[in-house]
Amino acid sequence: MQAKQLELFNQNRLPKAPYCTNGKGEAVVIRRLKTALKNPLLQVNLPVLTWWAVFDVDQPQAGLAWEDAGLPQPNWVAVNPENGHAHIVYGLNIPIKTTDPRQIKALRYFAAVYDAMTFALKADPNYSGLLTKNPIHKKWRTYWGSETAYDLSELAEYVSLANVQKRADCDFRGFGRNCTVFDKLRAWAYVAVREYRGGKVTHWREAVATQAQNYNDFATPLSVNEILAIAKSVAKWVWARDADAELRFITRQKAKGA
Repeated sequence: MQAKQLELFNQNRLPKAPYCTNGKGEAVVIRRLKTALKNPLLQVNLPVLTWWAVFDVDQPQAGLAWEDAGLPQPNWVAVNPENGHAHIVYGLNIPIKTTDPRQIKALRYFAAVYDAMTFALKADPNYSGLLTKNPIHKKWRTYWGSETAYDLSELAEYVSLANVQKRADCDFRGFGRNCTVFDKLRAWAYVAVREYRGGKVTHWREAVATQAQNYNDFATPLSVNEILAIAKSVAKWVWARDADAELRFITRQKAKGA
């Protein structure tokens, strides 16, 4: 790995305690990053931030799929030497916030670009994205490409978003799942919060978390951490914008302080 690529793939862009495993069928565990990097499969994106757009291409000679699709050079491609299947990875200059209601428009844009690239690469649309082939593990044959990360707008120039946004099922896979949970949960929360006015905010948070999990009924569900992060953000967002609930909470806090 060249110095610039090593700088790109650094601990500031990775979870401090990611999920990792020794292989499919093996136990998935959480380990500190230094230990996790010894495993062939690990989590490279945080539940709340996405630095890496990872595509799972399950076909022979998958490492060249980006060329066939007319896409820019990935930052790395990790190939399984036994069958030629690969993970093709693009780094982002600015991470995508996947659990922030204030960033829902940016998340929708990213979801559309990601889905279009998935289609162009003929990648697995149901890939969960939780575990990625570790590019520095000896089990994979890794090809290092671009030494710099990409702006999302750069990647968007290589794909057509029109057809992607028209596909009826695009919100039920990839990062579209995050958008779907957001939309359903916010619509429910703006009404449901009325029942919790005057009550404890902890009860409200628990209710939102439960409802979020109910909406996580995809063929490939979001991880528990992702759902809890979305629920926490929506609960805080809606509670702060419900004037009555917020006023009662502040009044209780002042009373406790007194």
